[in-house]
Amino acid sequence: MNQFEKDESILGQFIGKKLTPKLSIQEYLVDLLGGLFPGILFLLAFLFSLLPPLFILASYYNGKSFSLFTFTNSFFESIKNTPSAIWIALFLLFLLLAYIIGHIFYRRDPKTPDRRSFQRLRRVMKRLIINEICRKEIKKWENVYLRQIKFIFLKLEMTINFSSTKYKELRNEFDKRLKQEYGCTSKEDCQFPYPYYKEYLEKRGLSHLKELAIWSNEGDFQRSKTFINTLKIRLKYYFPDKYGTITRNEAHIRLASSAWYVSGIAIYLGVLGGIVSFLAVFLKCDSKFDGEFLKFASHNLAAILIPLVIALSSGYLKHNISKFIHYQRLREVFYVLETSFTAFRAKGFNNIISPPFNKIKS
Repeated sequence: MNQFEKDESILGQFIGKKLTPKLSIQEYLVDLLGGLFPGILFLLAFLFSLLPPLFILASYYNGKSFSLFTFTNSFFESIKNTPSAIWIALFLLFLLLAYIIGHIFYRRDPKTPDRRSFQRLRRVMKRLIINEICRKEIKKWENVYLRQIKFIFLKLEMTINFSSTKYKELRNEFDKRLKQEYGCTSKEDCQFPYPYYKEYLEKRGLSHLKELAIWSNEGDFQRSKTFINTLKIRLKYYFPDKYGTITRNEAHIRLASSAWYVSGIAIYLGVLGGIVSFLAVFLKCDSKFDGEFLKFASHNLAAILIPLVIALSSGYLKHNISKFIHYQRLREVFYVLETSFTAFRAKGFNNIISPPFNKIKS
């Protein structure tokens, strides 16, 4: 019996069964839904942002003055006797197109939204630290009004001159907190799985995982995802039943990332559609803001408002995703490390995770 067979036999006794390959339906569902959702989101934003403006433009060039509601009612009246098979085929075609387009967004690197999220969190922490210092400084002022004035001017001065040598100690404290809370200090080093993740673990009393975070501050491996991916592969092979949570976390990040990319495009589509609709209404009424303009605009108000609503809702979605996606990525690293520690900590199982993890204690 060779070494691999021995390892497999020992591991089989540990988990109570021999290793056998498994097909995970969950993984297929994750890929399916992960591709469909951003694709459907993009197609709906594209259609509702551009079709109403194109309708008004067509009305302008044809010289007709019917409204969007009239056109919509006549359209549904004309298609009510269409065979159901045609609608099923069109629906399936829509889903197929959404799946293909969605996977383009789903497979994009989460690095960009992750960095945008970190930059947002970094600005929030910077404001918090400045506010803390300003509140300490104004305590010696007894007059309430002088306190408020001093607070405003001191905060403005610190914000403008934050990078100066005068506030070097404050910046050091700022960098320390960034390492402990977010695992990185700048946009450039905000790369999964984050160079200062050991400080993040130590702040939360998770020192038992520091040995696993061997990429942190380790030279060339500082910005590599190789170690995390290695742990994922080995967990999936040896402990597939423990891999479900990691798969879900990764799917949530991919979904949030793809929605971030789609919402960014939808903002431009919505703004473009709203501008085109307004200009088309303006041209239709001979460039005059009179009663005819208001009448025609009211009849086609949906063509102006729908793209703008899409732009605003997409902006709201993108804004909220940027609040939490960096937290999700930090949590993903934690789940991989903790699951690996729990799964491989049994005596005699260091050979499963070595190489390259040959420093981990059992």
